[in-house]
Amino acid sequence: MDQLKTEISLQISSLCVNPSTNRPYPPSMIQKALDEIGFSVRADKSAKSQALEGIKKLVESKVIPIQRARMRLRVSTSGGGKEGKRVREKLNDGGLLGEVLEEDFGEEYELVRSLVARVD
Repeated sequence: MDQLKTEISLQISSLCVNPSTNRPYPPSMIQKALDEIGFSVRADKSAKSQALEGIKKLVESKVIPIQRARMRLRVSTSGGGKEGKRVREKLNDGGLLGEVLEEDFGEEYELVRSLVARVD
C-alpha cells in the first residue's frame, strides 16, 4: 500500500504545479496533502485512476494551491505553407489545444500550441 501511495504521489507531482510558481510540488508534499484531506488508497484501483481522483480532491479541498500543468505541443513538417495549413486544420478539429504560442510558415511549417492535460 505504501508503494501504491508513493506512485500516486509521483503521478500527481508530474501532472500538476503550484499555480503561483508554475513549478511541481515534491511528491512528499503531495503525499502530506493527501493524508491531510483523508484520501485513502485502494488496492483494487490503478495508481493513475487514483492520482486523477486525488487531483480533483486536492483542488476541491484547497489544502495546497494546485492546478494541472500546461503542456506545449510542437509540430513541424516539411512542405511549407500548404502542408502547414492542412496540419493546422487537423489540429483544430480535436478541440484539445489551447492558444497558438508560435507559428512559422517558412520552408518548414512549425506550430507551437499550449495543451491542457484533462482530468477525466
